[in-house]
Amino acid sequence: MRGKKLLTLVGGVCLVLVLAAMPFMTACVPEEVTPPPPPEDGEEAPPVVKSVLQGAWIEMPPSGRNALMANAATDWGWQTLFYEPLWIPTLAGDFVPWLAKSWEYKEDEKAWIIYLDERAAWSDGQPVTAEDVKFSFEACFEYNFTAGGPLGPFVDSIQVVDDRTVRFNMAEDYVHFLMEVGFVFIVPEHIWGQYDDISLYEDPYEGRVGSGPFLYKELKVGQYLHVVKDPNYWRGPVAIDEVVYRIYTNEEAMFMALLKGEIDMISNIRGTFGAIPILEADPDINFVELRGSFTIHLAPNHRIYPLGLKEVRQAISFAVDRQAIIDIAFMGYAEYPLMGFYPPCYGDWANTDLVWPGVDMTEEERIAAADAILDDLGFKLGKDGIRVTDKGTKMEFELVMPNWPDFIRAGEMIKLDLEKVGIGITVLPLDPSALYPGLVYNPERPMDWDLMGPHNSTFKGLKYYCAEFGPWGDPPNPWSNAVAYGFQDEELQPLLAQINITMDREERIELVMRAQELFAEILPTIPLGHKAEVYAYRTDKFTGWDDTHIMQGGLTFPTCSLLNLTSLRPK
Repeated sequence: MRGKKLLTLVGGVCLVLVLAAMPFMTACVPEEVTPPPPPEDGEEAPPVVKSVLQGAWIEMPPSGRNALMANAATDWGWQTLFYEPLWIPTLAGDFVPWLAKSWEYKEDEKAWIIYLDERAAWSDGQPVTAEDVKFSFEACFEYNFTAGGPLGPFVDSIQVVDDRTVRFNMAEDYVHFLMEVGFVFIVPEHIWGQYDDISLYEDPYEGRVGSGPFLYKELKVGQYLHVVKDPNYWRGPVAIDEVVYRIYTNEEAMFMALLKGEIDMISNIRGTFGAIPILEADPDINFVELRGSFTIHLAPNHRIYPLGLKEVRQAISFAVDRQAIIDIAFMGYAEYPLMGFYPPCYGDWANTDLVWPGVDMTEEERIAAADAILDDLGFKLGKDGIRVTDKGTKMEFELVMPNWPDFIRAGEMIKLDLEKVGIGITVLPLDPSALYPGLVYNPERPMDWDLMGPHNSTFKGLKYYCAEFGPWGDPPNPWSNAVAYGFQDEELQPLLAQINITMDREERIELVMRAQELFAEILPTIPLGHKAEVYAYRTDKFTGWDDTHIMQGGLTFPTCSLLNLTSLRPK
C-alpha cells in the first residue's frame, strides 16, 4: 500500500518483505572492484576519487561531545564513528561481538566474564584493555549516566582478570545485563582518567582517541561533521573513505537533498510522511520501516493537581481520538495502541487484550464517558467552558513537544478533543535544542505536559519499560519520564523491580503481563499509538546496505549503525 520498495521489519524477527519486483536489491551484495592498471613510465597517475558518504540528521547531538553521556539517537549515531561497545544488540534479538569476542555467565558465581578481542586498539596505537572497560563502566555507575547507569545497583564489583579479560561480579541477577552493556561506549582510560569529573569532560573532536573506524576532520556546529576513515582501524579499514553528517532543520529540504543525490541516507523520517510517495518514485531510493516500535504517549506531570489522579488520566484517554491521530497526524504510519504500553510487535511479551476502551465507541459515547468521570470528581464546567477542580484550579495545561510536523498535528488534534470535555490546552512545540534542556535534563520538570515518542524497540522494550516506570534512582534519572514526573505506585513499581531480577523467561512473561494490566488501569502515561520508524537511503552510489541486522534502541537507525558503516562499499 505504501509503495513497491518499502521494507517492513515486523517484531523481533526482523522479517523483510520484498514487495513487487525490486531489481536494485542486488546492490545489497558487495561487488568486486577492479583497480585501475598502474601508470606507464612517465605517465601521470589518474586522480584518486574518494568515496564520501553523505548523511542527514535533524539535530546536533543533544548530549554534547561526551560519549559516556550519550542518551539520544543522534548522540549514538555520531559517537559510533569514534567509539564502540563491547557488543551490539540488534532487533533480531542477538548480540554481535565487537570489542569483546566472547562472554559467559557463571551462574554459580553470579559473574559475567568478558573476553576482549586481541586485535582491539585505540587510534593512538595503544590496545583496548580490561582497564578501559572497568574505567568506562565505573564512570557510568558513579554519575548514573543513562547508558550503563541502571546496571550499577546490580554490580558488586568489576575485576580486571588480565589485560583482555574483565569480570563483572553481580550483587544479584539482572536480566538486562547484555542489553545494558551493549549501549555503553568504551573510552580510553589513559586519556579520560586524567580528568576529575567525567560528567564535565567535553571530549574534543580534534585529536580524539577512539577505537572506531573514523577520525575527525572538521566540524561546523549546526551544519555538519566531517570524518575520514582510520587507515589503521583494528578491524581493518572500512571501504568508504569519508563520512559527512549534515544537519537539516527542515525535513522538506532534507528530502529534496535525497532526491537530488546530494545526500545518501536519512537517519529517520520524523513526521513529513506525505513526502514518502515522492521519494518512492525514485528507483534509486530504498526504505526501511520498523512497524509499531515507537510508542507515542501523553506524559502527565503527576505533581500537578489533578493530573496525578488516575481518574483524570482515564477521562483524557477516552476523549482523545486515536484513529484520527493515526490517520491524520501520522498518515497511517502508526497502529492502535495497546494500553499496557507494549506494542504488538513485542510478540509473546505484549498483552494484546489491553485494547483502547474507546475503540468501538462513537465520539459521543467517548465524550460522555470522559464527562461522567470528571463530573464524578466534582470538576464543574465554568462559564468559559473550562472545568474547575474541587480545589478551585482551572483545568488548563501546556502541551509541549518537539516541533516535528507529525507531533504538532497530533498536539492540535488533542487540543480540540480535550476542549470537548472542558480541558484547555496550549500547544507549545519546541525546538529539540530548547526542549531537551527543559524537559529531559531537568529533574524538576517545569512543564505541565509533554507529548513524547520514546525509541522503544522490540528487545530493548523490557529494559526500557522497567527503567521508565520503575523505582529508579534517587533523584530519578531524568530520562525516566514517568518517575521524574512524580509517578509512584506501590504495586506496579515493585513488580517492575522484580522483573529485573527474574531470569526464568516464562515467569518473567507472567510478571510483564501483570505489569501491563496495572499500567492500563492507572495510566502513568497515556498511550496514543505505536508509530513506525522510517528510514531512507540511496542505492546508486554504495552497496552493502544492511537492512535486517539493525542496531537496537538509540543505535537503531540502520543507515548510520556500526554494522552498516563497516559493510558499505562504493559502487
